[in-house]
Formats: sequence, structure tokens, C-alpha cells
Amino acid sequence: MFESIWIIPKTDTLVIQWELKNQSEPGNYFFNIYRSENPENGFTKVNYYPIINDFKFEFPFFFPIKTERLFIQIELIFNEKKYLSNPQGMWYTLKRDQFLLAKEIIRKKELYRREKTGQQVQVLKRKTFGEDCQDCRDKSSGIITNSRCLSCYGTGKLGGYYEKINTLAEITDTQSVLVPTEVGTMEPRVAMISLTYPMVSKGDVIIDKTNKRWFVNSVVRQIIRGFPVDQNLRDAKMIPPTDIVYEI
Repeated sequence: MFESIWIIPKTDTLVIQWELKNQSEPGNYFFNIYRSENPENGFTKVNYYPIINDFKFEFPFFFPIKTERLFIQIELIFNEKKYLSNPQGMWYTLKRDQFLLAKEIIRKKELYRREKTGQQVQVLKRKTFGEDCQDCRDKSSGIITNSRCLSCYGTGKLGGYYEKINTLAEITDTQSVLVPTEVGTMEPRVAMISLTYPMVSKGDVIIDKTNKRWFVNSVVRQIIRGFPVDQNLRDAKMIPPTDIVYEI
């Protein structure tokens, strides 16, 4: 059921972010987050209320002096059935000094972007699970027939994207290519985008400070011993202003 789980440190908090394998069954998805310093001793629930149809959760966390690892487990409740992810080790083999080094790298990258090269952007995470949109799907084939559907914004999932997430990023135009079309020519722009948070995937959207919007195509993550400290989107493509994504 679970495709990916990421654990991201911020100032005195942890962000848990996850993706499911593509699910098309209609209904609500309920999640609970559990933590443990040793899975053999059991897990403790973190959230008070269930997380409904969302993909991330942030909670206060201070690094415990005597703990070298933290394990996270996510519970999915769907159609009265429960599914548990495999325990995800936060630091894998990172000891405390290594984890603090990774956290410091993240802090310095965010500080440099805030003061020098970055800009405030927003991230639209594309929905990959949840209720299918019925307004634009062919009932017999399931194919999306309206890419400008205001119910799913062309994604096929009701709502299309999650709420916008504010973050810092560097955006650098890298390429312009003339492409012939039926109505003349267009000049799609390609950019390199770098950011630390949130974890992004193909199909997500980056919105820059001028409201230009970019589709995420591929992601290369900088990893320290299994711990993500940065992301490079090397060929993000500018979305034409006529795209339905600009309606969000």
C-alpha cells in the first residue's frame, strides 16, 4: 500500500510525508502515525485525531540525547480494513553526530536560499490516491476525457492537488526550445529547481513568486547515509498560462 515514506527534520519538529501506490477506490483514507525508539518495545501513537486524505504530518520533536534512531510506522484505515507500513528508521545507520551534521546542512542550505539565491515558492502536491473524479472520466473505460476539469484539474483524483505548501527554492532557467504546434510555435522553458522541503515527485507543481508554474518531471535527491538533505529538479517544465493548473 505504501510507496514511499520520508522523515524530514525542521526546527524542533519532524515532518512525516508519505505516498501510497496509486489507489482508485473511492472513499476516505484515514492515517495514524506511530513512533518508537525500539520497535521490539512497541510503538506510541503521535497524532490525536486521524489524518484524513492527507499525505503529511508535522509534530514537535527534540533529539533525545541517548537515542541514535527513531522509527516511524504509518497506519492506513480504509474500508474498515487496517494496513501498516514497515517501520521506517529515521537515521538508518546515522549516529547522533551524523544526524546533526545532516540537519546542519539542511539549515545552511535554507539560510543561504533565504538570504542569497532563493525565493518564496509554493508546492502543489498532486493527489495519487483518494476518490476518483466522476465528472471527466468515461464510465466504461475510466479514461479522463476533459483535461480542463475543475473538479480534478486533469489529475483524475477529486480535488487534484493538496493545499499549497510554502517553502524556499532556487529557480534557474536552463533551456529554451522552439517547438512547432498547430497554431504556430511556442517556447517551452525548462528550469533547474532546488529545494529541501517538501519531498516532491513527478507531476507535482512549483509556483514561483511571479505565479509562473512548473511541472516536476524528475527528481534527483542528495542523500547522506539514506537521509535526504536536498532535491534537484533538473528539467522542470514551465506550464502554459492557459493550463487548468492556473485555476488553483
